[in-house]
Amino acid sequence: MPKWILVTCFGYTGYRGAKFGQIRVRERIKEISRELLQISELAEGMSFEFLHDIVDCLWVIGEPIPKFKEAVEKKTEY
Repeated sequence: MPKWILVTCFGYTGYRGAKFGQIRVRERIKEISRELLQISELAEGMSFEFLHDIVDCLWVIGEPIPKFKEAVEKKTEY
């Protein structure tokens, strides 16, 4: 899921004046962010250096990136 969709949705669903906000949407976005914790553990297990994460992003340093990408896709089924 593209980053801008999550950022926009998360911000809007939390806005108390939102006409179309739904708690279920916000909860699903938070579920996705919890998956980042699992991915950060995966990165560290593959000897990547974990730098930072936030609602919808994870920053790591290391090689080989293609193998890490494949491992993330397999774990998350995205």
